Amino acid sequence: MGKTNLREVLEAIGSTKDGMTEEKDAVALLDMHLKEVQGCQHTDALEDLVKVRDGAKRALDITFKVRTDSQLARSHAEPLVQALAPLERLIERLQKEAPKEAPKGPKAQAPVKGSEPKGKDAPVPEVLPPALKNVQEAMEKGELAGKLAEPKFRGEVMDYLETVKGKPTEGVKKELLNALRSAPKTDTALRQKVFEKAFACSLDSVKTDDNGEAPAPVPPHVLDKAVDILATFPAEHLPEKWKLNAVPGKGTSGTYIPETQLAQFDFGEDDANFDQDYLNAVAGDPLEGTKCFDVMVRHELGHAVHATKNGKALTDSMDGGQWRGHKTLAAVVTELDDLVTSLAAELKSRLDMTDDAKPELLRWLNTVQATKLQGNDVGLKQDFATATFEFFGPKSEAMKKVAARGQKMTVLKDALDLGQAFFKVVRQGIQPNAFFSLGPDPVAHNGRVYLDSGLGDDGWVSFAAPTRKKMVSMYQYRAPGEWFAEFYATVNNGNADVRKKGKSAYPAAYSWMQEKGMLVYKD
Repeated sequence: MGKTNLREVLEAIGSTKDGMTEEKDAVALLDMHLKEVQGCQHTDALEDLVKVRDGAKRALDITFKVRTDSQLARSHAEPLVQALAPLERLIERLQKEAPKEAPKGPKAQAPVKGSEPKGKDAPVPEVLPPALKNVQEAMEKGELAGKLAEPKFRGEVMDYLETVKGKPTEGVKKELLNALRSAPKTDTALRQKVFEKAFACSLDSVKTDDNGEAPAPVPPHVLDKAVDILATFPAEHLPEKWKLNAVPGKGTSGTYIPETQLAQFDFGEDDANFDQDYLNAVAGDPLEGTKCFDVMVRHELGHAVHATKNGKALTDSMDGGQWRGHKTLAAVVTELDDLVTSLAAELKSRLDMTDDAKPELLRWLNTVQATKLQGNDVGLKQDFATATFEFFGPKSEAMKKVAARGQKMTVLKDALDLGQAFFKVVRQGIQPNAFFSLGPDPVAHNGRVYLDSGLGDDGWVSFAAPTRKKMVSMYQYRAPGEWFAEFYATVNNGNADVRKKGKSAYPAAYSWMQEKGMLVYKD
């Protein structure tokens, strides 16, 4: 028997009497056809385009039964339906432009799928169909924005943006942004497609309707505000992917995923005028009085630059906080060895232990991270005592002596003196959002401050205490990536006074960014 690929197997299943019933099969088939549709180019042979289109429609028919019950299958079908629209228009246009009686001859070989450069590196085709050539010429002449009032022309622009890949020149980018501002607010699909082309990225909204169907479009005022901010920045500072999601309230937050160069941005639905203050800065900080949405967009750009432009070189240095990553409390404990030795000696003395308490203490400290200790003194003391008692256990030498004397937990609690330097260092760093509670003179050991960042990829971190004498915001001292992103958002702020204060706080770091081409304003 000859080889049968997975697609053929899945389509065969869909052709049986019972049809396709498995969610995973439907998702796999839909994704295969989506990849084929997205790989179509206007240079492909018309008959090949028709074959891809018909195959995709057949896949939608085959998976219909599964999609009626599966939200996951519906979510995979929606991108395919959306991708089919420009393919249908391309086929229709090529059919109209094809000669009525073309001379028959050898069939030209269609380009191999996947052989054409994609995305940012793809060139603009030398030969365009007439309708798309009109768009190209309008763009080159600076007439694109003025012609967007014509519905037919807007459709041609959509086709152009779907067909022509590649990163725009600065002149084309400027023209695209003018067009985006001129396009009807109701034409959300066109505006988002222009955004993607101008900033050489993909844009999506993660918000869906109650049935988990098509993503809701980004609200026009949010897209306009993002454009106003991003227009200043070069393409190499921008993430490759954006996901914008509306959330209740006025708060704005973001996440950057370096592995996929994705910036996910949650904006407050009630912050329609973008006047919500940035709450991560306090009186005297350079970012005091700035607006949340504006700072957060620049902050996420900072994360992208930190990841792609070796920002770690700055945050590893004294000019950028001299950060170190430890991840776990156990790793921190190895740097606090002298403090642990002192604490173990006190425990041994107070509990009348004949053996050194340090090995047991170290084993217990490795479990502390998971206990989510409370931050206040009383709670911390109680939790440390309880955890220690449970770890040493009733059969341990220490606990046998405690029991033999008829003594209770209070003995062990008293042994855990919060005045010990070890407890001062750990108590400070283990609190939730410790970076907000460090105060003007945080507890340091050998010149370093240790804290749990609360960020999964970072965990426990430390920085050089002297570098925190000046800050751009309280949030800056959460983790090395946050230090960089906050400083980047400050020295690349739209307000010249904010930029000046950022430069004053860290002049050496400012010069480093300037040398690396990371500053977009020429102050």
